[in-house]
Amino acid sequence: MKIREYKAMARKTLIGKYGLLVLAQILMGVLVGALIFCAVFSLLVGMGMFISGQGAGDAFAALLGAEAGFVVLFLLLLIAGIVLSYMMGIGYIRLCLNICRSVPHGFSDLFYGFRKGSHPLRYLGINLLLVLLYLVLMAVYYLGLFVITDMAGMGDGGAILWSLIWFIGFCWLFLGFAFAPLLVIDKPETRVGEAFSESRRLMKHRKIKYVLLSLSFILWFIPLYLTFFIASIWIYPYMTFATLLFYLDASGELYVSDWDKPEGGQAAASEPQQPAGPELQQIAGAEPQQTTAAEPQQTAEAGSQQTPETEQEKPAEEAAFPWQRAALENAQAAQGTADEPGSRTTETAPEETEKKENEENRS
Repeated sequence: MKIREYKAMARKTLIGKYGLLVLAQILMGVLVGALIFCAVFSLLVGMGMFISGQGAGDAFAALLGAEAGFVVLFLLLLIAGIVLSYMMGIGYIRLCLNICRSVPHGFSDLFYGFRKGSHPLRYLGINLLLVLLYLVLMAVYYLGLFVITDMAGMGDGGAILWSLIWFIGFCWLFLGFAFAPLLVIDKPETRVGEAFSESRRLMKHRKIKYVLLSLSFILWFIPLYLTFFIASIWIYPYMTFATLLFYLDASGELYVSDWDKPEGGQAAASEPQQPAGPELQQIAGAEPQQTTAAEPQQTAEAGSQQTPETEQEKPAEEAAFPWQRAALENAQAAQGTADEPGSRTTETAPEETEKKENEENRS
């Protein structure tokens, strides 16, 4: 799919959902902002009490008094605000994923990180590893820049060449792990190592398109800064949905249906239409495929083919005549795998059956 098609699909998916997403962002801002405000207020109160009550000889005693309690309260509230922002950020992404998939969603998704089985620590661990990887890559860059410019004396040309090589390697390595945090939110049973390897698989041959998709929103930062980030309540969902649709397309979950067509009502002609099963069609909002007239005929043929197997699976003792019991025993011994699922019963040749029947009649 093309980048403009991801953005068109994001705009179409957001129709009728902006109110929910704006209220979700406001709720997140109010709860986290309240905790941060209380933390700062407690710190200011503690500092005011310490400054007003501090004397030449009682400075140490003032620190151990009530002022220390406000400092501890400030730290606790600050940590609570950071944790709540982190957990509700996971829930917001989960909410957007549910909207993209057209599955039931609501404000309760914002607290998805607090549910059992969501594994928010894996999400934290992946982000910490990405930060560590970034710091290592930056250290390699500055070390290489120092070696090239100072020790090797290659000058500005060598520095520019090294910067270009480092940037290409940085993008190739870092962009390969771009979906790792998202995979843990989408599939919480995924472990950290599996998330990194799966992200590299999904981003294979898609890194340039991902960069171009991110750069296509660069002009939206102009109204973002002009409105002092107030416009983020409209711009951020648009960018998030386009990225999530890119992820769903890489995962093979975008199916041709009414909801994922670009604006204009036509599906992307460059991409082959992927058939969806009845459950996926129902989730996507499309009507299940009707059973054609050929399918009942095939079902009847399959049933007719299974009839001899059912008859041959009957115990030989239930047959009416001795020659029938002998024929059934020989047929069961010949097939050998009649009890295995999906196996086909080997039919006895007509000539051999007639020969055995004649021998039984003579006896």
